[in-house]
Amino acid sequence: QSERQLDRYLLTRGLILLLLEILWLGPLFLQVLYAIGFSMILMCGLRRLSTTTLLVISGAILLGSEAAVSLAITWSGQAPADLALALSGERWAGWFLAVTPFLHPGKFAGTPLDILYPVLPWLAMMILGWVFGRRILSPSNVKNAERTPETVLLVSGIALLVIFVLVRGLND
Repeated sequence: QSERQLDRYLLTRGLILLLLEILWLGPLFLQVLYAIGFSMILMCGLRRLSTTTLLVISGAILLGSEAAVSLAITWSGQAPADLALALSGERWAGWFLAVTPFLHPGKFAGTPLDILYPVLPWLAMMILGWVFGRRILSPSNVKNAERTPETVLLVSGIALLVIFVLVRGLND
């Protein structure tokens, strides 16, 4: 597909998902379809970045979002749902209140808008999926008959299932 067709696909699918979310639950509760749709829209621009840059962005989102929310909880002593109220009097809190719902479920900066599935962690996973797709479809991988995309996906899927069973088994 051409760059333009790919952008149109991502943008159209993202907007459809956002519309379905709003029609299904109303404009005040944003859940899974919102997070996936908004992430698809953001991928229109992000997909043009290099693989290394995408990995750095994804890692920063995954590590940074947890650290930011944990730090705010530590500073405020409040549960994430109460952060907006707890931080409302702080001078530095304005930016954090605007960003928190994209990192952690909660109300958007004192409004009735309730973001139940934050976008940034979903976006980080979508970025990783995009990078993985680049990897398995790279010309060096496609030329190697032993490492076709199907083989890579099958081996990765089996390995991840084994890891899941081991981790769950250790968790008991």
